[in-house]
Amino acid sequence: MSGFPEWSVVIRDVDCIERESADGYKRIRLEILDNDMGTFTLEMPASHPAVDWAVQPGAGIVVRRHGTDRVEFSGYALDVYYSESQQSPKGDVTIVGVCDNVLLSKELAFVSTSVDVSTSGLTTYASEYATYTGPGETAIKNIIGNNIGPAAGIVRRRYAKLNIPATTGLGTSGTWKARFEPILDRVQDMAKYSGLSFRLVQGVPGKIDVEVWQPTVVEEARFSVEAKNIKSIVGTFRAPDTTEVVVGGGGEGRARVWTRRSSGLSTSYGRRATIFHSRMDTVDLAEMRQTADEDLAEGTATSGITFEVADTPSLKYGVHYSVGDIVTAVVRGVEVSDTIKRVEIIHEPGRAPQITPSIGLPNEPESDGLVKTMRQILKRLGADERR
Repeated sequence: MSGFPEWSVVIRDVDCIERESADGYKRIRLEILDNDMGTFTLEMPASHPAVDWAVQPGAGIVVRRHGTDRVEFSGYALDVYYSESQQSPKGDVTIVGVCDNVLLSKELAFVSTSVDVSTSGLTTYASEYATYTGPGETAIKNIIGNNIGPAAGIVRRRYAKLNIPATTGLGTSGTWKARFEPILDRVQDMAKYSGLSFRLVQGVPGKIDVEVWQPTVVEEARFSVEAKNIKSIVGTFRAPDTTEVVVGGGGEGRARVWTRRSSGLSTSYGRRATIFHSRMDTVDLAEMRQTADEDLAEGTATSGITFEVADTPSLKYGVHYSVGDIVTAVVRGVEVSDTIKRVEIIHEPGRAPQITPSIGLPNEPESDGLVKTMRQILKRLGADERR
């Protein structure tokens, strides 16, 4: 042990069985994202015993913090690089990959989860879309389970390694339709609308768990420069891309139905940003309004605060808080409470880990509350200068 908090890394095989410790690695970088596909880079000496397992097809990694059982990151290796240099004459191996959410990213949500697409002829379906209705957690687990779960209707698409717990009905209810989009895209829509977080992550040997949860406030997770657990802060604010949505529903000619939704930001910014969304598959007002609301959420003003933190005994990432938790940062006397959307971890043995969480993401839609808070912080910058 280096004296600094370290991460325990294990190489798993194609069947998700943990095979060989990668501890003693030269460097690891993790990008952990809330409701998206994170990435990893693992650098090891070519002589490391874990290399033999890491270069096998379907291999991956499992990362825990030393002293904890929680899996902070797990995923599949995609690329392997070998290099030699004067500094490393015996060679280094670098493994690059993605988190287990890749199983959702590279699979499609079929129109029918029991009728496969023919490889020798043309296939038609009785319905235009697959429809998922109910609380967000239920819809998320159903679209995953019906398409690629252990009991999926199309046998060849089944992943026996997926463990999908029974739903508890978390999240706002809605209706979502799918027609051969990536499952990850649909699940992200469900989670965003329902106020939920999700991830696929290594479970017991041979299993990948589907986890869905409602973000909770971690009261003890408070960050500030004064508390010496923030090293640096970067805040970003961007104007909205969409303030109004016109939705065209079903019907032909003069019988076609329409509705419109506005976020009210047009007045604040002195201009409109209007888009059109076709929903020829429905004449249901609630479904059309939900589509418009999702578009408004996608195009709203964005803001984000990224801060490099220093682990303290009472506040450690991976022990006291994680991605998907709601934490508080104090910036210029303003309290910012929101979900941790991203964490970057960089560690080289013998050095303190560099841990950089982000409350919100500058390029992603954010809550009105965080946008307003960022405005408040920006206003205070000028006030501080005038004092």
